[in-house]
Amino acid sequence: MKLTGESEHLDFLRDHYLDRPRFDVALDTSNQFEFTSNSGGTAAVADGVDEQVTLTPSTGTSDNDEAYLASKYEKFKFLADRPIHFEQDVQYAEANTDDANVIIGFKDAVGADTLLNDGGGPAASYYGCVFFKVDGGTVWNAEVSIGGTQYTKTLDADVAINNIAQTAGGSAFVKFEIDVYPKGGSSGGKFDAVFSIGGIPVAKFTDIDDGTPTEMQPFFGLKLGSAVQQTIVGRPWMCYQKR
Repeated sequence: MKLTGESEHLDFLRDHYLDRPRFDVALDTSNQFEFTSNSGGTAAVADGVDEQVTLTPSTGTSDNDEAYLASKYEKFKFLADRPIHFEQDVQYAEANTDDANVIIGFKDAVGADTLLNDGGGPAASYYGCVFFKVDGGTVWNAEVSIGGTQYTKTLDADVAINNIAQTAGGSAFVKFEIDVYPKGGSSGGKFDAVFSIGGIPVAKFTDIDDGTPTEMQPFFGLKLGSAVQQTIVGRPWMCYQKR
């Protein structure tokens, strides 16, 4: 029985799992988050009206130092008839021309070398969907990974759906969104994935075979591409999936 004033929004919440962390209190890395870094990196909650956390890979400036903040538990999975939506506002500015390595999205087993050394991009084998940018590059890439098989698009003007190069970095926060749409109803087995930046679709992958999927977690982070400190700032991600 519905009470007066109940809405379809409540039905949506009942039918979906939502991961929307708080970035206005000290991060609980025992129960809510996983933080990966080396050489004394930090994840610092900032003052201000917007919830946000700044990731700093290390106390020094060593090439390939890294920092990633992820949800503690893997609660998302490519499944038949169960769409996934991820979004997060992120800001970073290049500290040394084009040297930052940056990644945003959801995958399994976030940890050391989620981004490979020396501009190698994401790990060679994982399940997930991510935006990433590599040392030496200036535009975003979109990637869907099914185990050891990756589907990747470099979002320059020739590839991005809107035919505008998706330049990475800058002083403003940018909204990144990923939507996974399973196909085939309850039998499933394939999905489409749409990547959007600033509310504009920029990449679409169709008829991806979901393989033997494993659970995934939302996250963001970066790796230094030179001996120059880089930081990245993120507002709380929102990731939800039909249950």
